[in-house]
Amino acid sequence: MDYTDFYLFRPADAAACVARGQAALRAWEAAWAALPGAHLRCAAASTLERPDGTGWRRADLVQGAAVWVHVPAQAAQMLAADLFGMAGLDAVAGRHLASPLATSAAERALDALLDELVRGLAGPPVRWTADEAVPRALWRYGGGAAGVTLHAGGVALHCLVPAALLGRRPPVPDRRSGLPPLGQTIRRALDGRPVRLRVEVGQAEVPLGQLGSLAPGDVLSLAVGLERPLRLVTAEGTFVCSAHLGLADGHRAVELLEPSH
Repeated sequence: MDYTDFYLFRPADAAACVARGQAALRAWEAAWAALPGAHLRCAAASTLERPDGTGWRRADLVQGAAVWVHVPAQAAQMLAADLFGMAGLDAVAGRHLASPLATSAAERALDALLDELVRGLAGPPVRWTADEAVPRALWRYGGGAAGVTLHAGGVALHCLVPAALLGRRPPVPDRRSGLPPLGQTIRRALDGRPVRLRVEVGQAEVPLGQLGSLAPGDVLSLAVGLERPLRLVTAEGTFVCSAHLGLADGHRAVELLEPSH
């Protein structure tokens, strides 16, 4: 049975994306020039403020994978002004903005920057497609993408890296040595009787007076971090093992991780 775990964005994922993005930025700066004040931020795409529908480009990678990048209209202008030190040249007349040499150089620099960022975050791009709509699934909580944003010169470049390109979470260490097999643990928990198992996502405490005011759309915060596994328990509350939520054969599923002790 094929099993796919849901993608839950963790702080370690953000740190890894930022580190790869910074390395890519340093490589680009070594080939072109320093980009003053540039910094990167990474978060789950579902938490980002979405840019408008224009300006998205799709970078196709090998094996059919793709990354989406939002490039604001003023990105090349920013590079021409800040990167090449032209911000103070007759800004009133705007002559530096009309310079064919500056425009051409800025466009080449921008293309090189996009290539380097995508290469560092997900792999070398083999083809770019302009004005490409972003799939709605990439914005979905729990299964979408990482959003890496490069801030420079008042302009923000957004890269959406699908979760599948970030790498699956590390395999669970083999803890079977010295422990009973997981099947024996489950059988002991069931005590020979057929019982219903349930998966606990988490718990929340709500004041009794607030229950009557709850309505569709309200959000309850659970006291469980995204990186924490779920609990598989019997109907009586007996803990059986930890589990990760996922998908199998078109149905929600759990992958058993660790037997109870």
